[in-house]
Amino acid sequence: MHAKKAGKKSSVDPTSNGAQERLSEVLSTFATLREDGRALIERIHGSLLEMRDLRQQIRAQRTERAPGRGGFAPARAAYLQMQFGLTARETEVALLLGQGCSNVAIAKTLGISTHTARHHTQRVLAKMKVHSRAEAGAKLRG
Repeated sequence: MHAKKAGKKSSVDPTSNGAQERLSEVLSTFATLREDGRALIERIHGSLLEMRDLRQQIRAQRTERAPGRGGFAPARAAYLQMQFGLTARETEVALLLGQGCSNVAIAKTLGISTHTARHHTQRVLAKMKVHSRAEAGAKLRG
């Protein structure tokens, strides 16, 4: 009986070697996948940081062009004030209208409420003697 056990052990050993080899291959594959996953995450993280930097640059450029911060040519603003009798704030609103901005965008840009932006827009349209934002934009673009 003892001889049978010894025989079974020798027949089990080659099978267990094959299983161990397969297990080793699977673990190696998982390790490779883990490394690839980490590398991919690092690349994604780098891309996100790059996109964040680009977004900040775009915001900075927009801020530089915002009214009241040197974004609009003073001669253009003076012309609008003289031609249509606009106040300084109405001139800022008119220039934003010319860019196609909504009242919400005008409010955010100028740091005022949407109600105030709407009021300024109505005053600009009345002073320019136009009936729509599109007509005002066309007149401003000239």
